[in-house]
Amino acid sequence: MCVMIAKWMPEWERSRGTTIIFTGSSIGMVVSIPVAGLLCDGTFMGGWPAVFIVFGLAGCVWVVLWTVFVYESPDTHPYISIEEYEFIVVNQTPDECRKSRVIPWKSIFTSIPVYALVITHFCNNWTTFTLLALLPMYLRNILDISIPKVSLITSVTHLSHATIAWLAAYISDIFRKYDTSTNNIIRKTNNTIAFVGPALCLLAVIYTRCNITETVILLIIATGLHGCHFSGFKSTHIDMAPDFSGVLYGLTNAVANIGNMISPLVTALFLDQGHTLSNWASIFYISILMYILGTGVYIVFASVELQCWAVHANNHNIQSNSDADKSKISKNH
Repeated sequence: MCVMIAKWMPEWERSRGTTIIFTGSSIGMVVSIPVAGLLCDGTFMGGWPAVFIVFGLAGCVWVVLWTVFVYESPDTHPYISIEEYEFIVVNQTPDECRKSRVIPWKSIFTSIPVYALVITHFCNNWTTFTLLALLPMYLRNILDISIPKVSLITSVTHLSHATIAWLAAYISDIFRKYDTSTNNIIRKTNNTIAFVGPALCLLAVIYTRCNITETVILLIIATGLHGCHFSGFKSTHIDMAPDFSGVLYGLTNAVANIGNMISPLVTALFLDQGHTLSNWASIFYISILMYILGTGVYIVFASVELQCWAVHANNHNIQSNSDADKSKISKNH
């Protein structure tokens, strides 16, 4: 997806592009949680089996739409208008319009900003599990909220996550469009909000103890602020290496998913001893430390500049590809 964003969107639209695409999962949760509840309670297709059938069919429809309408770049899309194609090509730098080349693995694995991105992504995935996956369990077992209300609150948190993510992306792209030099400030400010904000909310949750209203509000705010990370580190892959952003994201996400595997195991160590406030406080403290680590590493070591290993050294090839794009535009006319 990162490669497609780099090829389809100008620099000042990439925060929005990244956010809209990646928040699809949050919107999916907003819709799927209540729909699944209704299907389970009903008699359609036997109740709970309908959840698998309906969502399975929806997935099949998505595959068809993806196959027909989605293409890797504007050059290969059969339905793109001349006006849209011109807009995309004119607003792309030559580096982003050229053909792919050999992946510079050595440079990637010796790059400090890449490792900073890996650590930040790892911390993000760990804390995302705490905020989104464990939230229903905390609401049910500690606050003793009924299952229907837990489903509703969970949907609201995902909606908050997507809404604030979109707002942050829109504001970020406005600043980026009129002043490209602010990109470093934009990315690191968004990432700091996405990490420090939820950390403070989780800290407050620990001290509110069993106050349902305050806890629910804090958790909704925490998941909402966390959405700013789409305009933070998750857009940095494209900033650093547009041509290799897919490889870069695949690398950081692979390591980050280790956090998804370890976090449940660590959580189980505490919750196997019982769902108590002190055990949950320990889980939240670990997430707070992850947020602090991710914030510090990203601010100090991450870079939003185009990396030297991601720049094509052959100016002739760059010019050739640029000329080819211009030729295609003139032919379309």
